[in-house]
Amino acid sequence: MKLRIRRRAKKELLDLDDDAAFFAVLKAVLDLGENPRPRGYDKVEGSEGIYRVWVGRDWRVLYSIHPDRNELTVEAVNVAMMSFRGLRLTETRLALGTV
Repeated sequence: MKLRIRRRAKKELLDLDDDAAFFAVLKAVLDLGENPRPRGYDKVEGSEGIYRVWVGRDWRVLYSIHPDRNELTVEAVNVAMMSFRGLRLTETRLALGTV
């Protein structure tokens, strides 16, 4: 399967300061090219066609699968506390102490 990484995801990956986290996330991304539905993957609620795979406890990779083009697109690489679409909601919950 062809692997495509969006510009945003590349930036997030290259901004990782911790070498161990960088290589773990990079390995997970490359493994998605071999197996787009690895053990532990799940569909992101409220997002059509977006899947998530966790890397360790702190990182997640969000991606979409395009079987018609035999392509997988990495959409984002996030820290667990960040939300794909609701970053402000998460920040608000943190400020209120509800997370």
